[in-house]
Amino acid sequence: MRRVDDILPAPGQGAGGAMTALAILGEEPAGWLDTPVERALSHVVLQDFAPLAVVRIDDGAAFVNKNYLKLHGLEREDTRLPAHRAQLNEDVLGALERFRQGSETVIQERKLPVEGGRHFRVHYLPIFDDGKRLAACAVLYYDISSEAAAVERLRGVQALFRDVLRSASDWVWETDASGQITFISDRISQVVGVPPTLLLGRPVSVLGIGPDDAKRVAGALEARVPFRGVLIDLRDRDGRARRHQLSGVPFFETEGGRFLGFRGTGTDISAQYSAELASRESRRKLEETLSELNEQNQRLDSALERAQAAARTKGEFLANMSHELRTPLNAIIGFADIISGQSFGQDPGRYANYAGDILKAGKHLLKIVDDVLEYSRREETGLPVVAVPVDVVELVEDACAYVTEAARRRGIDLIYDPPGERIIADRTRGLQVLINLLSNAVKFTPAGGSVGVDVAARADAVEITVWDTGPGIPLEKQEQVFEPFYQVHDQAYSRPHEGVGLGLAIARRLARMMGGDVTLTSIDGEGCRFTARFPRASIHPPGDPSGTD
Repeated sequence: MRRVDDILPAPGQGAGGAMTALAILGEEPAGWLDTPVERALSHVVLQDFAPLAVVRIDDGAAFVNKNYLKLHGLEREDTRLPAHRAQLNEDVLGALERFRQGSETVIQERKLPVEGGRHFRVHYLPIFDDGKRLAACAVLYYDISSEAAAVERLRGVQALFRDVLRSASDWVWETDASGQITFISDRISQVVGVPPTLLLGRPVSVLGIGPDDAKRVAGALEARVPFRGVLIDLRDRDGRARRHQLSGVPFFETEGGRFLGFRGTGTDISAQYSAELASRESRRKLEETLSELNEQNQRLDSALERAQAAARTKGEFLANMSHELRTPLNAIIGFADIISGQSFGQDPGRYANYAGDILKAGKHLLKIVDDVLEYSRREETGLPVVAVPVDVVELVEDACAYVTEAARRRGIDLIYDPPGERIIADRTRGLQVLINLLSNAVKFTPAGGSVGVDVAARADAVEITVWDTGPGIPLEKQEQVFEPFYQVHDQAYSRPHEGVGLGLAIARRLARMMGGDVTLTSIDGEGCRFTARFPRASIHPPGDPSGTD
C-alpha cells in the first residue's frame, strides 16, 4: 500500500516545487493547467461551487476552492493547513482503496462545526484522463443539514409513537436476534407480579404457562416475519390463568440489513376471551335449538306430505275404482237390456251368448271388487298384481266382447284376429288395459269408421296395438292424454264424451305395474295406434320340452 506522502507531497514539494499543497482558485501556480483534465477543471470548478478539493494522483498536488477553505475555517496562509492536509490525505487514500475494489463513488456523512454544527454528505469521485487512467480524486461537500433535521424530527416522532404504544398496550417487549428479552415494559410486573429486570435475558416463550404456549411463540419468532394474535396464557399474581395476545415485528440493521430481533406488544384479552366463550356457548345452544326446530319442521313437513299423498292416493284410488267398476257394469247393463228387450226377436242361442257375456262381465266385476277389498285390508298404495301366463287370443276376444255392442250401435267395424301368443300379466289387469284402449277407440271414432287389434311378437315382449280411424291426436298433446282427467278438446274431440279422462291413465298405470307400458303413435287426422306392451311368455303348454321360460 502506498504511503500518504506518495500521494500528497509535503508543503512546497509538489510539481517540481513550483506550487504549494493547497492553492486557491484564480491563483494557481504555473503548470497547474498543463493537462486536459486540469483545463476541464478550470471550467467546472467555480468560486461559488460547492466546497471542493481535487487531489492529483501522479504528484499528489491538492487544489481547493474558496468555499472549501471557508467550510473548514481555513485561509490561504493558515498555519493549520499542514494538519488539515494530512487529514485530507487519509480520506483520499481510503477512497482510492475503495476505487481499486470497484466502487464508483464513495459517500460519507459528517457533522462539521459550521454555524453551530451542520451535517454534510461527502462524495469522493474518481477523475480519469484521456487514456482512461485514474488521474485525480475529487472531494465534494453537500449540505444535508435540512435532511438531518428531518431525520431528527422523524426520530422524535418515532419516540412519540413508542410512548403512545407503551401507554396504549398492556406491555411492550423486545428481543435480540436469539430471541432473548432485551426490554420489557414495567406493566408486565402488574400482570405476572415479576419485576421486568428478572425477565431480561430470557426467551419470550417462558412467559406462557404450558408447552403449547412456548411452541406457538417460538414458531412465530423463528419465522422472522411479522405476526399478530398469537395466544398464550399467563399466570397472574393471584395464580389465575389469563389469556394474552402477542404481536410482533422483526427489525433489522439499517446498513447491511442484519436481523437484530423482534419488537412487539402483549395485550390482556381475558375479558374478551371469556365473553367470546360465553357467546360461543350461547350460539351453540341456539344452533342446537334451531336444529331441533328444523328437525321437527322436517318431521311435520314429512307428515304433511304423507297426509297429502294419502289424500291424493285416496282420490286417485276412488277415481280408478269408479272407472274400473263402470266398465263391466255398463257391459252387464247393455247385454241385459238386449235380452230383456228381445232386440233380436226369438233367438235363444244369441241371447244365450249375451248371457255368457254378462257372466264374464259379472266375474270380472267380482274380481275387481275382491281386489278393492284386498287393497283396503292391506292399506297399500297400489292394487295387487299376480303375473301369470295369459293367452292373448282369449284376452283380446274377451276385451272385444265388452265393446262389440257399442261398436255395432255406431256402425263401427271391429277387426281382430290375434295369433296364438302368451304374455306374462295379471289377467284381470291385462283385460282392463285392453278394454280401456278399445273403449277409448270406439268412443272417439266417427260412425262408419273402424277399430281393430293387431298383435306383434317380439323377442321378449308381445305388443297388442289398438288402432282406429278417428281424427288422431296432435303431437304436442300425445303425452298429455295419459294424464288423469285429461281429455283432448280439438276437432272431433271437442264434442262431449262420456267418462272423466281416466281410461288411458289407468291403462298405462296397470301395464307398468305388470312390467309393460302403453305408448301412442298418431298423425293428426289419420287415427291413433295405442300399443300395450307385455312381457312375452312361452307359447307351449307347461311340461312341453320344446317350450322356453
